[in-house]
Amino acid sequence: MENEIKDSICTQKLPISGSIWCDDQTDVYVGRCEKLSAKAIASQNHPTFTRFETTATCCDYLYFVCWSNDWGINGFLAEINGILTNGTDWEVFATGINYNSSSPRPPQSQVLEQIEKANCHHYWKRPTEGPKNKPAANNPFPNIPSISANANFIWYDSGLDTTPGTPFKGFNHDEFLIFRLSVKKIYRECDVCECEDCHCCDCGCDGCNEKAGEQEAVLGKRAKGKQFIIPGSANAALCTRPYTPTKCTQALSSKKLNLCFHLHWGDGPTDQIESTDTEVLYLTVCNPYADLKFRGLRITKLTIIPTQPLAQMQLVPDSFLCFDCLDPCSCKSRELALLTKNVPPGSYSIEVEYCVDEVEVTSYVGGKTTFPIKVIQD
Repeated sequence: MENEIKDSICTQKLPISGSIWCDDQTDVYVGRCEKLSAKAIASQNHPTFTRFETTATCCDYLYFVCWSNDWGINGFLAEINGILTNGTDWEVFATGINYNSSSPRPPQSQVLEQIEKANCHHYWKRPTEGPKNKPAANNPFPNIPSISANANFIWYDSGLDTTPGTPFKGFNHDEFLIFRLSVKKIYRECDVCECEDCHCCDCGCDGCNEKAGEQEAVLGKRAKGKQFIIPGSANAALCTRPYTPTKCTQALSSKKLNLCFHLHWGDGPTDQIESTDTEVLYLTVCNPYADLKFRGLRITKLTIIPTQPLAQMQLVPDSFLCFDCLDPCSCKSRELALLTKNVPPGSYSIEVEYCVDEVEVTSYVGGKTTFPIKVIQD
């Protein structure tokens, strides 16, 4: 009888209804992993809210694709079967694909591609929780009467804007964004259902780029051709000159894992970085470990300190620099441009922030174990 009840709830189409509001626009989809409704089941445009009704199974998610212009305010507000927007029950993925209020709506194929990416690489994050949907002196949002006053405005904080009011102040926080809410959050009886894991394609370190090896070699050669090398401050004792044959350490004997960074620059021994200049730099990262592979290595942010106006001093690119995989005892380089225009002379530093999706152990793991048993006389 228990299995019959379980099978019934897990396969049943459950009613879903709700109200949504976003500054500026939202499209709603239902599905999971590689399966998504063929088209948006609802669409909303600022300043109005939208109500919708649909059905979903216990293993489904509701996806809310949101984007805004880069001024005014940013925020998403919803009430779905009594579940209110907050920083606990909801998740968000920032696609980094820039849409604004005048753009065509993101096509379903693009939305599905981004959902698969977020699922396979575990990119879902908790959103930033903002003020509640009620009038207040410090609340920049209007009151939306069709949604509970206890619902919180939520958004994603990219960390790219450090001024007061972020992330709800107008700014492109790696939009468009995809918020999601699990049907299991709506129907607690769905907790008994076992949902299949997402099936992800592992295309290896080179992905679909058949010439990745050749391109990596060219970038490495260009980096080695630069006159000067500046070592990064982290893990200096472990890091040697990049692209130099050396004996790597064993990572599993280290208490903390660190990658090695170097900055190559200079076209000759007398080269200088001048107040108005354009310099081509190469950022090299090396894996000093013989038994680890780093997957999904990305430079998330490059910052010049002290900060100068972009019109005067800028690194291009200054974020989302992908290295993909880094094999044991290997190095990779990426090309940057440092642009200066009437910059005050002085000492500056370049701060590099990075993240790694996965660390893979490549060394042999094995051994023996024994179990004592005792045989007695019949």
